Amino acid sequence: MIRLVVCLFLILSFSSIGYSKTFYGDADSRAYRVPEKYLNNLDSLTNYLIEPYKNNEELKARVIFAFIVYHIQYDMYEYESGYEWSRKKAPISSHKDAENKISNFKQTPQETLKTRRGVCRHLTNLYLHMAKKAGLKAVEIEGLAEGSPHAWNGVKINKKWYLLDVTWGGGNASLQGIKNDKDYKRALKIREKKIKSGRIKNSKKIRNEWFLSDPKKFFKTHHPYDLKWSLLPKHQKANDKLP
Repeated sequence: MIRLVVCLFLILSFSSIGYSKTFYGDADSRAYRVPEKYLNNLDSLTNYLIEPYKNNEELKARVIFAFIVYHIQYDMYEYESGYEWSRKKAPISSHKDAENKISNFKQTPQETLKTRRGVCRHLTNLYLHMAKKAGLKAVEIEGLAEGSPHAWNGVKINKKWYLLDVTWGGGNASLQGIKNDKDYKRALKIREKKIKSGRIKNSKKIRNEWFLSDPKKFFKTHHPYDLKWSLLPKHQKANDKLP
C-alpha cells in the first residue's frame, strides 16, 4: 500500500508539459462542441473555452488551439484567387504589408470568427487575440515555412516560451477547387452545420507536432525573420530579450 502511494506521488510530482501533451482529450472535446450562443462574440467564446482551465496555462493554450483547428477553415479560395497571386505580381515583404496593399486581405479576429475562414495571418491573429484574452502571453511570428511567407505563434506557459502553428495544426486544407466566393461561403456553412449536428466526426484531426513544438524540429520547416523566435540557443544574442 505504501509503495502504491509513493508511486502515485511520483507520477503526479513529475507531470509536465512533455507528459501531458497526449492527454488533451477533455480540452479538445470542449473545443469541438461549442454551444451556438458563444460563437458570435470572441470574448464570450474565449471565456467559455477556458472556464475549466483558469489555473492551467497549458490547457488554456490548447483549448484555443483546438477550437481554431476544428472550426476555422483555411481559406483556399482566398489563397488561390487573390492573396498569393497578388504577392507574386507585386512583391510584399510581410503579411502586414499585404494587409495594407490588398484590401480583401484585411480581416479582424472577429471577422475571422464570423466567416469561419482565413489564411495563416488571420488564424494566427485570432489565436493571438484569444490567448491574450485568456491571460496568456503570446506573439505572432512571421517568417518562411518551406520557403513561402507564413505566420505562426509563440505562447508563454509557466514562464517558458513555446512555438505553435495553428494553420499546419489542422493538416491539409479542404474545400479546394471552389470557383466563386458564394459557393465557398455556402460550403463553409454546410460544413459547420454538420459539425454541430455530429454528422462529421473528427472532421479535422489535430496534428500535435505543431502544438508546443520542439524548436529543433520546428526550425527544419519554419524560419522566423527575427531568429530569436526560433527559440534555439544558437540564435539567441546577448541583447535579445523575449517578453
